[in-house]
Amino acid sequence: MKRLLIPILLFMFVLLGCQAPPAESISQPAEQELALDPDIAERHDTAIPEPYAGTTSPVAAEDASSGELYTLHCAACHGDSGMGEGPAGQVLDPPATDIANTSQLVSDDYLVWRISEGGSSFGTAMPAWKGTLTEGEIWSLVNYLRGLSP
Repeated sequence: MKRLLIPILLFMFVLLGCQAPPAESISQPAEQELALDPDIAERHDTAIPEPYAGTTSPVAAEDASSGELYTLHCAACHGDSGMGEGPAGQVLDPPATDIANTSQLVSDDYLVWRISEGGSSFGTAMPAWKGTLTEGEIWSLVNYLRGLSP
């Protein structure tokens, strides 16, 4: 019986040590840590101009062939994962946006506008791609961005 008592007591001691702390002792992130950077939020709340407002994709959402386009035109700044970690994006002021997260918060027509026209209207260094990429390629990039997960 004594041989069984020691392992039971050890087991109970371990269980007591594994209890979750009371809810009031768990720290919550500050409210400002949960919000978007104010500059990014302002850019994303901007009204979409004509001819982009309300446009819809002529490219099927299943089109995932734009990974090569993203690697070629976007990854240097936005990073392979879209988290803004690209080497070229780190030296920009402001730095390249974490597009994996922010692209999930905006509409398709917003993304087409920003990819097409670049960042000049927002004071960012993002180039305009409408002279380089076709409309279909830009929509394929939108589909690719939708598939990025933070």
